[in-house]
Amino acid sequence: VIDKVLLLVNDEFMMNAITVKINAEEDIFMLGIENEFKHIVLNIINNAKDAFIDNDVKERIININIGKDGKRVQVEFVDNAGGIPEGVVDNIFKANVTTKERGTGIGLYMSAQIAQKSNGVLTAENVDGGAKLTFST
Repeated sequence: VIDKVLLLVNDEFMMNAITVKINAEEDIFMLGIENEFKHIVLNIINNAKDAFIDNDVKERIININIGKDGKRVQVEFVDNAGGIPEGVVDNIFKANVTTKERGTGIGLYMSAQIAQKSNGVLTAENVDGGAKLTFST
């Protein structure tokens, strides 16, 4: 599913010099609706793209780490785009919370709702000059 989303954004990511690396422990399958998971992936990587551009980051990398934590599947999206402002990171999945000048604050809110609907959870934290968003189900 992630490969399908990356095909959609490939031209735009190439134009903006963004490298996406997928690190998977093994072939992992998740139950759920494919289009809903695509929405989560697309929203997270597009937010990273916007942050790279807004923060004028030179070396732009998104690592997608896929693995299992016990019986749960975890997909981590780690970027080096500057992170989420401290006052926002704890509320980033609430409606109308945005860090963008022209943002609506709906994208990550909807992604969190989709994750919750599939008995999953979406979390966010800042790591080493970037953000890590983790979807686990």
